[in-house]
Amino acid sequence: MATRGSRLAGICLALAALSLGSGQRAQPEPPAAQQRPQQDPGQLLAKWQDAVTSHLPGQHDDAVRWLGALSNDQWKQLNVGLKQFFSSLGLAGRASMNPIIARAAVLHMDAARFGPLAPASKVNAGGWTGAAPSMIRTLDGESLGAMDANWNWILARQLLDLMYPSPKDNPFVPAWYHAAAAWMLEHGLYGEVDTHLQHATAAVSEDARMQYDRACLAEALALPRSQSVMDDLREKQAAANRRPTFVPGQPAVGGANGIPPAEQWVAAAERGFRRALDLDASLVEAHVRLARLLTLDKKYSDAASELKKAFADDTLKRDFVLAYYAHLFAARASQGLGQLDDAAAHLGRALALFPDAQSGLMAESQLALMRSDAEGALAPMRKLAALPRDPDRRQDPWWLYDTGPGRQTEIYMADMRARLAAVK
Repeated sequence: MATRGSRLAGICLALAALSLGSGQRAQPEPPAAQQRPQQDPGQLLAKWQDAVTSHLPGQHDDAVRWLGALSNDQWKQLNVGLKQFFSSLGLAGRASMNPIIARAAVLHMDAARFGPLAPASKVNAGGWTGAAPSMIRTLDGESLGAMDANWNWILARQLLDLMYPSPKDNPFVPAWYHAAAAWMLEHGLYGEVDTHLQHATAAVSEDARMQYDRACLAEALALPRSQSVMDDLREKQAAANRRPTFVPGQPAVGGANGIPPAEQWVAAAERGFRRALDLDASLVEAHVRLARLLTLDKKYSDAASELKKAFADDTLKRDFVLAYYAHLFAARASQGLGQLDDAAAHLGRALALFPDAQSGLMAESQLALMRSDAEGALAPMRKLAALPRDPDRRQDPWWLYDTGPGRQTEIYMADMRARLAAVK
């Protein structure tokens, strides 16, 4: 897998209006796809059922490759067959389908992760709903043009809605949504995850993980990397004399050209973390992330209170990345309260965990300047300048911060797969 530093498109932002330019040209199907024999919905449905039952969760196997090889027309026929099949089930039939639906959701998740894009705007058929708006692919803070949503995600969510008696009654469903959101955030698919989490919160609204994931997305959209993309979008919209409705995917709430400024994302993130903690106070990382937001608003005492709760939990003894964040933000809170010795102690603990972390070294230098310690300010900068290149960005946990739960995707995937076996 490409590194976060080298991979294209750290951010994909959904637009609810027209794309910036004239749109993407339709891509002709390759000769192999043009010559592929057509199949009716019943034949494709039978093959889909075989793929669902044979797929090994988490693997790029023949079932995933079969989905990836479908032409747009075959996808349409499959969607018709699926809609007809599930619409024909009575209550008794639906009750027996939960294990198949769960396995299908995992198959389509893995198809989205490992296979080619199934373009939602070209393959939706059969009366399914939930197609996402166009999204923007970006690189290094600049928008590169429109891209399509992946139908595999949309179809998986529509199938999970059919869980009997309802999605919220099955523990597998929120675990699936959480694992999928983590993967999307890890890969910077902000437009995709926004649509995903809107659906998730409608399906399982009282699950703290859904609120936490949405808060992490809002927090990521407030960070400079995302804001530079939004600045680029504002400029291009102004040049084209067009006005987008929102980025990414909800009703416009303000800001230039309808694109919310960082302050609105920060406020949304704070509300989300508080809501998540109301539902589950044991979400330690929610305390840590809420504390960072509170320091931005200069609520240093409140931030210190949230961090005190985090430090009291044993999670920080096992999760060194989260412990680094906690000490880094505790240093900011202490610094804001004028407790410079405490701030220095927290930075020392952070750098003991990750000695070459750029964010910690820069914070240590800044704190030394506040204490009128010129040599103390220069020493971290000398160390930073002498460090070897870090193309994989593993020395500093801050590079992972915008991924939220995405830094632990495999943990959440494993939890979801463990719950799959128990679906009834």
